Amino acid sequence: GLCITEIHVIFKLPHHLGNYPHPLAYFHWFKPLSHFDRNVGMFLATCSTQQHLPSTTIIPICHLIQPCHLVPRFLNGAVNPCWIQ
Repeated sequence: GLCITEIHVIFKLPHHLGNYPHPLAYFHWFKPLSHFDRNVGMFLATCSTQQHLPSTTIIPICHLIQPCHLVPRFLNGAVNPCWIQ
């Protein structure tokens, strides 16, 4: 199945580490979608962790299938009121 990730950086390896044909990406993984929030009409995405740290990996960007947009969920008071004027 498909998984949700958040790309943090896209990079190429230096030549002294070998000639890899595709750029690589450093990812943080999300848990599989399971909870649909009827108030906003979207699924809630939750970060995946291992030993209380983000679950991460590096994979070639040619393995990406489709982009998706993640919308932040701000807690009450987390958004500066000046931003919404």
